Amino acid sequence: MQMSVSLPFQDFKWRWMEVTPIESLNRPDIYTGVTRALMHCEGASASSDQFNDLMQSLQNDLLVGSRLTVAANDQSRNLIRRQGRYWKGMDVLKESAPSIELTAKGRALASGELTAFEFALQMIISHELPNRSIDALGVIARWDAAKLRIKPLLLVCEILLFMFRTKPDDAYITPEELVKVVIPLSTQVNTLSISNFVDAIALYRTKSSSIFLTFPDCVPSANDKRMAREHLLFLQYFSVLGVTDQVSQGNWGDTERFFLSGVGLRAVNQFIKSDGNLVPQDALKPVATTASGQMPSLDLTVIRSRRIVEMLSRPGQSRFRKLVLSNCGKKCVLTGVSIGEVLQACHIIPVSSGGSDQVQNGISLRSDLHTLFDCGKLRINELGVVELSPDLIADPTYGILPKTANLPDNVSKEALRRRFNYGSEFAEV
Repeated sequence: MQMSVSLPFQDFKWRWMEVTPIESLNRPDIYTGVTRALMHCEGASASSDQFNDLMQSLQNDLLVGSRLTVAANDQSRNLIRRQGRYWKGMDVLKESAPSIELTAKGRALASGELTAFEFALQMIISHELPNRSIDALGVIARWDAAKLRIKPLLLVCEILLFMFRTKPDDAYITPEELVKVVIPLSTQVNTLSISNFVDAIALYRTKSSSIFLTFPDCVPSANDKRMAREHLLFLQYFSVLGVTDQVSQGNWGDTERFFLSGVGLRAVNQFIKSDGNLVPQDALKPVATTASGQMPSLDLTVIRSRRIVEMLSRPGQSRFRKLVLSNCGKKCVLTGVSIGEVLQACHIIPVSSGGSDQVQNGISLRSDLHTLFDCGKLRINELGVVELSPDLIADPTYGILPKTANLPDNVSKEALRRRFNYGSEFAEV
């Protein structure tokens, strides 16, 4: 394999949102929780007491014992002032607004119209380097002069999809392969095919070629490797990728193997129609949309089928179902439906997110409502108040659902509150 690779300009790199990465900010519960707090505080300043109080609640709920702090002792150094690029760079928070103002995508995520998983799919399609929302003008000018644009999340998914279609047992990528092979080759993205990337990774794994010694170092600074790895971590946290071999070499986990999860594979297949070549950027469009007409739509049957497999694979699920349905009067807590064939026991906090199989952590829901609850389009707070995403409100079937749920007294109000505030996307293994 002969290939000449050189830097298109000095300081070429795959930057994520921050030069000094904060990996936990890629967690869906934290990211969504902050976004919902921003929506509640629109029109106010990020240094306001209202926003800081919400960040303190998030800190207490999700980050006990963590080194990450989202609440500020000095409110002039609030989360948005310090790490706001995670929300601005993902087109969730407007860059130049004098007070908190979400974009349309930000409001869709905060309201539940866009699930966390759908948000990740939208990021795969839209995230591009240079990032014109947060990169300095000089950085953007260098990329433009080189006539170079890269969609890094899309490129990773295309590589993994091509691998899966051709050699599924080897369909993974490590952070080391990302920084040693993929990122240097991405400088030639306008001329290379996906098969070129896959062939190069396969050759790198043989350790028999010296060609890679001639590749430029695209991660020269202390945090550059971590920034590169964050692209994989984002996709993993949002369930598009799974990961195995989590053995850290050095300080950045270069031997982890990231692969398309089951639900990630099915979803990515919806909009990557790859024949070995990069999908032309101007032609890339989602094949399905939500009621807003803007965002990729998640096939909700994927979530439900994944949940069923997950439940059947764990002991004690039959007992959990009996206890929960009995506790809820063998009725759906929202519709009152009592037909056993469509009633399901729903975990408020999933076991994969630390929830238990205790009856207090369960409610009974009609099967379709369970699906909607799982993906965050239907939420129930600790008082039993039901909140629907905008697209469900507009739907003639779901828009007429009751405004409150009939909850047993012993159902965990704390679990409902945390689920309502931060969501709990399904996990894929």
